[in-house]
Amino acid sequence: MARKRDFFEGSAERAGARAASVLAPLAPPWVVAAGMVPVTAFTHHLWGGDPVITPIAASGLTLSGVVLTGMADMLYRARSVVARVHTGVTMAAGTGWFTAATIVGPTERPVLDLLMWGGATLAVSWNLRLVIRSADFDTAGWASGGFKWSDITDKIGRLKGSKLRAKRSKDGARTEGTLQLVRGEQTFDDVSSALPRLASALGTPRTGIRAVPDPERADRARLTIIHTDMLRVPTPWPGPASAGTPLSDRAPLTLGIYEDGEPVRLNPVGAHSMTVGTTGSGKSKGEWVRLADLFTRPEVTVWAIDTAKGRQTLGAALPGIDWLALTKTEATAMLKTLYTVATARADHLGRLGLEQWKPGCGINFMYVLIEEAAQLIPDLESFTKLTQVARSAGIHLCASLQRATWTNLDTDARANIGIQMCYGVRDGEDAGKVLPEPVIEAGARPEVWGANRPGYAYLCAPGIPEDRQAMPLRTYLIEGATLTQIALDYAHLRTPLDEVTAAAAGAAYAQRNRHADILADVLIRNGRAAPAPAAEQQATAAQPEPPAPTGDGELSMEVHEALQAIEPPDPEEAHLDHDSDITEPTDTITLPTPGADRPLSDEDARAAFRRQLEEWDDQGKREFRPADIRHLWVGAGKSKPWLFKQLRKLTEAGVIDHADKGVYTITPGAGRHLTNA
Repeated sequence: MARKRDFFEGSAERAGARAASVLAPLAPPWVVAAGMVPVTAFTHHLWGGDPVITPIAASGLTLSGVVLTGMADMLYRARSVVARVHTGVTMAAGTGWFTAATIVGPTERPVLDLLMWGGATLAVSWNLRLVIRSADFDTAGWASGGFKWSDITDKIGRLKGSKLRAKRSKDGARTEGTLQLVRGEQTFDDVSSALPRLASALGTPRTGIRAVPDPERADRARLTIIHTDMLRVPTPWPGPASAGTPLSDRAPLTLGIYEDGEPVRLNPVGAHSMTVGTTGSGKSKGEWVRLADLFTRPEVTVWAIDTAKGRQTLGAALPGIDWLALTKTEATAMLKTLYTVATARADHLGRLGLEQWKPGCGINFMYVLIEEAAQLIPDLESFTKLTQVARSAGIHLCASLQRATWTNLDTDARANIGIQMCYGVRDGEDAGKVLPEPVIEAGARPEVWGANRPGYAYLCAPGIPEDRQAMPLRTYLIEGATLTQIALDYAHLRTPLDEVTAAAAGAAYAQRNRHADILADVLIRNGRAAPAPAAEQQATAAQPEPPAPTGDGELSMEVHEALQAIEPPDPEEAHLDHDSDITEPTDTITLPTPGADRPLSDEDARAAFRRQLEEWDDQGKREFRPADIRHLWVGAGKSKPWLFKQLRKLTEAGVIDHADKGVYTITPGAGRHLTNA
């Protein structure tokens, strides 16, 4: 019986202590309201009822009330509108009642009624505010009991004794605050290791909680808790933000939005970049956003490489790309050319006394995109050296990879890359090869996304605050048709490749493949050019032909005009009138003059073609494209199928070789075999 009595007595004591701990914080508003009665009774005794003193006291109390209300509004200006209004109303009502009670007495009606009604209302409102502020963050992922921070730390067995002062955003999507650690016992390493357990206790995604150290206090950390994924719905690309403005810190690229709604900005000048993400993570579409912005800028030239997907990824961007390499031979030629170009550009900047490229220096900023770089970079020994010399010469190399393993990207080359953009990856090991260690420790987990969150990424670059480097972002959503339209509509803003770079690039650049066939398809799909007539298509289909070369074939007028708008003509061809009949250059084989009403015979056209090959063979030229002999078959009145037929015959005869798409190689001593072809 005594044991039972002790149990009930102990339960009553615990209940009483718990009730006291809950009610004690709620008591101050009620104590203040009740305490105003004896205080105003005393002031009424001093100043009330006197015809001289009472008006003076009333004026002084009113002025004090105005001052106190104004001060409260100023002190709460950084808070929410509700907090400011609540505080202002409380101060105004309290000082107003105090003045009235001083004049007529606190127990007079209706002064006493106003205190009982208005004072109780205000006291309850402050109690509600305290309860809401003290309760846990109100999200569905948390338990319904409304835990405090101390409850969370007890639950996870970490960070006990730490204190969190946090504030929830107006949209309710996130909570940010300062975590005060126990001095001498806890460090940021303790916070970083506790993040997975905190995410579990709070019911948030693994990427929904992160922390960054306070740069000035080792006993503090900045904690962010995400309740709602604001990036789930992609944001369409809003269009160019700085069209017609050269790249700079004041006019960077705009890539997407962070989870707090702020735009993602990047200035690629002065650093190379590495973009990593598994298949389906959205890195190619992210590059489209960069290219769309670059296509609207003056003093910018874009070169690009994609030996894996070819036209699938970069076909839509072709109208804005100055040099596009789709084969390994073309890519290797471009990268080797870049080394010579970088040296010439560095010399140019050195003569101007510049350590870095800047707008107006006389050369364009070059953005070189290397898609699926893992298939190419390991084979190029000079790539590491290229990253060293290109950066200060105004050349930005962007290597796009699925995995940034040490075999895919050399350690020395990696050290020269200052910008890392990591989309969803396969596992934490892949993430660790891209993102800096402090970003991983702060809670960045791209392996959680994988291919399930296309466009989600982390961006680490010079000038980006550390807390934003660990903040998820999502690139804008842009379609291929939009990218093509931007490349065409803003061609007038782009600056042609500068003379310094073009001269250093030499023949490899002058004879680059311009992919007129791909361009024609792109323009037709986007309604910028008309398809070939049905009769011509049928005639072409009737004759078997080898794979269509990718060089400049016979172009429609729309495609020819688009090429001229997109890219300035070759200086060596500037004197030619492309709208008139084709005129033979003086250094090429002269065709026999056909009759006015008929083209050359097949035999005469073949003879002119063979003489051209003999001349190239004697000069030591080994490679050519159909574009190089366009003056022969077009001037002879022959069609594209006829050209393909001749190329196929010469290939079968061993005079030429067609191992690379769009490029034909002349066999040494070809002149001796032409008579048998």
